Amino acid sequence: YLNLESNRNESAALAGWDAVTGTLCRPVTTTTTNTLSTSTTTRTTTTSTTRTTTTTSTTSTTTTSTTTSTTTSTSTTTTTSTTRTTTTTTTRTTTSTTAVPGNCALVNPSFETQVGFPVFGWEHVDIQTIGDHPLLGARFGGTMVGGKAIPSFNGDKFLFGGISSIFYQQVVASPVAGRVYTVTVRARSAGTSYGRIRVFFTSGTPQTADGLVPFVTDVDVTTQNVAVSDPYTLFMAQFTMTPTYAGKPLYFHLESRRNISSSMVAFDDVRCV
Repeated sequence: YLNLESNRNESAALAGWDAVTGTLCRPVTTTTTNTLSTSTTTRTTTTSTTRTTTTTSTTSTTTTSTTTSTTTSTSTTTTTSTTRTTTTTTTRTTTSTTAVPGNCALVNPSFETQVGFPVFGWEHVDIQTIGDHPLLGARFGGTMVGGKAIPSFNGDKFLFGGISSIFYQQVVASPVAGRVYTVTVRARSAGTSYGRIRVFFTSGTPQTADGLVPFVTDVDVTTQNVAVSDPYTLFMAQFTMTPTYAGKPLYFHLESRRNISSSMVAFDDVRCV
């Protein structure tokens, strides 16, 4: 069950939701056939036939008045066997619905491998013209950025996404048509003004600095604002693989895109679900 709760209980403190989409796992139907028992019955019918042949030979001699009689009896037995085999198999078919994940894999999903830049397992693209922050990369929780101590969400470290960067990696080498691929990430502000982010998939090739590689997605990819006062918030990218893109590498991207030196973003706890 998914629950959305607004619980501040003040008339001036209201919440709104939009674009609740998809499922974290794709339900599929599987059929299992179990053989409960097998019995075999063999019936054999035997028929016996006996034939008796009698031969009588009589010899008469008129001179001596001698008579000879010969009797021969022959018995022939024919046996016929008829075998009939009956096999009875009882089966039970069980149909069940199970949740099958997208079967994607991430390297260094919580940025715990090392501190600094480059970030192990993640490639980087500078998407704007002004360069980026000197602290770009994996940082320990509590690192001071723009006068603020930025905590991590999972583990000791987080990814400081900087001002205008994309971090990406391949999550599926050969995706299967019909499967739902979902990646979630936690993000928060890491500057003195609100940040702006996008999370998305591309197929076949990762995103480039000019942003011309098209997204593959189940919903529109929009720029999300991350307010300065926000804690880590969950964001999600989801794509139901189509035959057009099946078999081509699938890439997941984290983009910090406001391009203002006081507007920066922290990411943590990336997950394939």
